[in-house]
Amino acid sequence: MLPRKHIHVTRFQTRAIPPIVMFNWLFAPSETLAYGMEIVFSVGLIVTTLMVVVGLIGEYKEGGWWKRNVRIFEMLVVLGVAGEMITESGAFWYSLRLHATEESKIATLQDTANRSAIKAGELGVTVDNLQTFVRQKDQQVETLVRSDDSKNERLVADLTKYREGLDAAEKTLQSVEA
Repeated sequence: MLPRKHIHVTRFQTRAIPPIVMFNWLFAPSETLAYGMEIVFSVGLIVTTLMVVVGLIGEYKEGGWWKRNVRIFEMLVVLGVAGEMITESGAFWYSLRLHATEESKIATLQDTANRSAIKAGELGVTVDNLQTFVRQKDQQVETLVRSDDSKNERLVADLTKYREGLDAAEKTLQSVEA
């Protein structure tokens, strides 16, 4: 029979979640979430605007059914206006978040472009001589490749010569042993 293992049960410690983490989706949403929420609030804005329009038409119409249900139409107008305020605020908020994200990306790209321009200046490259610079670098690469090819050919020739010498030494050794 296998010995029993003792299991120690500990109490879970609870910690309060900082408010900034709880509301991270609101204060610092990801770009995808911000795009999605902006769309959701925009659709909500269309729906609440339709509520206001239907409510106003119901308040304006004359007739039996329309007049009997005027309280419903009044409530549609009130709820629609409140909904418009909320959905417009949400769309505006997430639009601001997207704008901040885009500004950050633009600043990063501008910094990269500035560093590239500085590096190009160090290399002596300008817009006017860019093609000449690229051709010059291509020629330098070709020269280096040809140089490496000739070195490789010499090494192969030397190795072949050494191999032939080793083969001749092996034959001599075999003839001496025989």
